[in-house]
Amino acid sequence: MEQTVRLLDGLGQRHGAVHTYGNLRSPADAIKLLCINSPAFQKELIEAHQDGVGYQVIQGGRAIKGYEDLALPFGSNDL
Repeated sequence: MEQTVRLLDGLGQRHGAVHTYGNLRSPADAIKLLCINSPAFQKELIEAHQDGVGYQVIQGGRAIKGYEDLALPFGSNDL
């Protein structure tokens, strides 16, 4: 099964707006793959808080609330 990960706004402009992966188990897997494929993306995630920037992970129109929820099954909706 293919899943689509969309990076919105400036994040998508800098690191590619649409990424398609197969057989992701969780949103955490998607983030790991994005970091592996783009070290600049990983660096931005790590350092963003220094500039007061935070990110939200949204799936099926609902924000994922905590780190533990990133390990939940990916589901059928885009991330």
